[in-house]
Order: sequence, then structure tokens, then C-alpha cells
Amino acid sequence: MKKNIQRKECIECARKLEYDLKERIKELECLYIISSQIESGKNLEQILENSAANLVKGFQYPEMACAAIILDQNQFTPGTISCENIKASLQSDIVVNGKTRGCVKIGYLKEGDFLEEEKKLIKEIGHMISKAVEKHELQLELQKYVGNLKDLVKAKTKELEKSKKRFEDLFENAPDGIVISKLNGDILKANRAFYRMLHYPEDGSVQLNFVRDKLYANIPRIRPFIF
Repeated sequence: MKKNIQRKECIECARKLEYDLKERIKELECLYIISSQIESGKNLEQILENSAANLVKGFQYPEMACAAIILDQNQFTPGTISCENIKASLQSDIVVNGKTRGCVKIGYLKEGDFLEEEKKLIKEIGHMISKAVEKHELQLELQKYVGNLKDLVKAKTKELEKSKKRFEDLFENAPDGIVISKLNGDILKANRAFYRMLHYPEDGSVQLNFVRDKLYANIPRIRPFIF
């Protein structure tokens, strides 16, 4: 009789261990699926919808469970079971940069207790969703900053191009001869008035050198305009 009782207890213990193991596997699979959703690169709305749909799979009675993720008063649910008449529920806040923005919620349509592991699970998922929202919003801010920076660079480049054009117009159309040269006398740039003074083509097609072409000696009247 005693052996039968012990045998029965062993069987019950083995069944409980098997049941507990299955529950832990479900919880791990739930965490893995939601983590994969977060890392999928999808937009935030899709991530929240898919996470809510997979949330119930990690709990004891998924067939009578409902799940919802609420963010900024927007509710994301799988749409299979309504959460309006739940009898028992768990929730974990979604906290972004120290501010509570919503929650991750799981509920049963009938009375039932939640396992301690399930309480830890919903807390961990709430933390994961919080980090996902924070990362998403940081990426949006970064994209906005980069976009503004590009616009600023574009505007400044346009301003520089206008300034360059004004300088070139002033340089080319100045009534006095203006020239830029190297120390060895090579002329790097000169305006049309300068070439007219020397009676050379105004397009600068003739390469001149102050020393080689003896410009100082031959045309002393241009000296005041050279720098």
C-alpha cells in the first residue's frame, strides 16, 4: 500500500515537472518571438501588433487569454478575443525616458491565478517593449537631425555658391585690372580689364609671366593695379 502511494506521488511529481517544463518552454518561446519582432526592422505599429498577438502564447491558458499593448492611448490587440470582460489580469508599464506611456496587459476571461513565472514574463516583456519604443523614437530623432543637417548644408552651400558668383562677377567686371600671381611671376588669374591693358585676349588664353614677359618694365602704368 505504501509503495503504491509513493509510486503515485512520484508519478504526480513527474507530471508536475513535465508540466512546469512545458510552461517554461512556452515562456521562453514567447520571449524569443517578441524579441525577434523587435529586431525585425518593422515599423513600431507592426511590432506592437505582432507582439500582442504572440503574448498569450506564453501563458498557461492561451485559449481563454486576451492581450493588449497600450501606447499613448493607442491599443494594439490581436483581435481574436476582446479584453472587455476579463476576470483576472496582469500588466507591466511601458516606461520611456522615465515617463509612463502605456502598458502591456494580459487577462483571462475566467477566474484564474497567474504563476510567479508569468508575472516575471509580463514584466520582462514590458521592459522589452519600453526599450523598443525608446529605440524607435531615438531613430526618428536621429533621422530628423540628419535631415535638418542636410538641409542646412544644402542652404549654406547655396549661399557659398552665390557669394562665389558675386565675387567672380565683381572680379571679372571690375573697371580696373586685377591680377593674382605666384612669387615667380606666373599669372594665376586676371580679369578682362587687365588683359585689355596689355592688349592680350580677354579670355586668358595667353599664359603670361611678369618676369619672363617683362611686364613691369614694359608697362609701368599697370603697377598700381597689381597685387
